[in-house]
Amino acid sequence: MGRILVLSVRGLGLAAVFSWLASCAAPPDVGAFAAATGELSQSIRATGTAVGGSLEGMRGSAAATPGDPASRWAEAWKTRVSVMDHLVDYADSLVALQKASVDADDAVKSVAQKLGALATAAGIADPTLGVGSAVAVATDVAGFVWKQIALARGATTMRRSVEAAHPAILRIADVVVADLRDARTIVRGASENLRGRLESDPDYSDAAGFRAQVDKVRLEMFRTPPKDWSAKQVARLAELDAIGAAADRTMKSKGDELLALDASEKAQIALIGAAGDAITAWAAAHGRLLAALRDQRPITLDSLQQAALELRALIKKVRDA
Repeated sequence: MGRILVLSVRGLGLAAVFSWLASCAAPPDVGAFAAATGELSQSIRATGTAVGGSLEGMRGSAAATPGDPASRWAEAWKTRVSVMDHLVDYADSLVALQKASVDADDAVKSVAQKLGALATAAGIADPTLGVGSAVAVATDVAGFVWKQIALARGATTMRRSVEAAHPAILRIADVVVADLRDARTIVRGASENLRGRLESDPDYSDAAGFRAQVDKVRLEMFRTPPKDWSAKQVARLAELDAIGAAADRTMKSKGDELLALDASEKAQIALIGAAGDAITAWAAAHGRLLAALRDQRPITLDSLQQAALELRALIKKVRDA
């Protein structure tokens, strides 16, 4: 039987052999891509919650107002969450298409519709609707993205649909990443504001003044050898040292707060950057999905999964800061 198979393969010719092998290959598991997309969405949500919690901590006991950093962050992050919801919808539409069949018209159109909704959520409005996509992104970017969406709408197979969608996905990811980076200004502004309040705190400035006065008086006292001091001078030194120690404790407390603030700001900025990196990794995984569809082989999601792990680690760091 094995000899018959070998002879049959030889008779087919090299091109036919490759075709036969391709037909035997397992198609990529789009469900795995969708599951990874869902996990990414949850991590991005958690990113917003973690940073929002830190900003609320900076606000302290003050009442929330629409203009304070925590409130501005919460409002701004709603847009990012909406983008992630549409990212999941798009990935789920690919799963539905794979389950329906490779040429299911309704499922193919659904992929294009979900892609359009994702673009709109990211601020890339359809320029043909006359609503002015330039409000959020350059008109040429919007035009390119929606041209690809139109091509995806006219696709007849899953591979063709993803091929048309992928260039749009890359542009959408660029816009989302840039948007995430812009959100860092809220964190930096809040940190700078709190840093200024800490450094101008009367307790801190008074303590610094006391410390300077103590040092000046002590220096003057030690111009006379301590062995020649009177009992009153010895008592005066003890009093000065007590004042200096109290001032040092106050300054250390404020210094520790400043160090903690710096660490928190760095952790938040790193987390937001990692969220952007994860979006880029997702777009790259979409490209690997396309390659897997072309070659009819399993998809590898290692880099996306690694990005998600790093994101979760940074979320924990921000929460613990």
